[in-house]
Amino acid sequence: WRNVICDILPRGADEAVAAIDKEVRLLAVALWRDIAEWAEKEGDAMRHLELFTGDQSASGAATCGAALQATWAFIPATDLFLVVGEDLVGCTLEGLFTVSG
Repeated sequence: WRNVICDILPRGADEAVAAIDKEVRLLAVALWRDIAEWAEKEGDAMRHLELFTGDQSASGAATCGAALQATWAFIPATDLFLVVGEDLVGCTLEGLFTVSG
């Protein structure tokens, strides 16, 4: 994942890319799915993952339509990049970047 992060994120704080950038969002989703799949197999981690799931109640299905419901309501993208990219990824108000040098 660290190599993929380096391929997507620009080098240096001056070139930071916003967390809402399409490529960054797609990378965050792929990374989250991989981590969530791994975590679901680990003991009681599923209980913790439930904090991030979307509303699967009947009222939610009626409002959004079953096809539009997402499994995940929130993905902690910036946190993922900072943890997986420890000593590699930086974050400022302007966005995410890889550390030069």
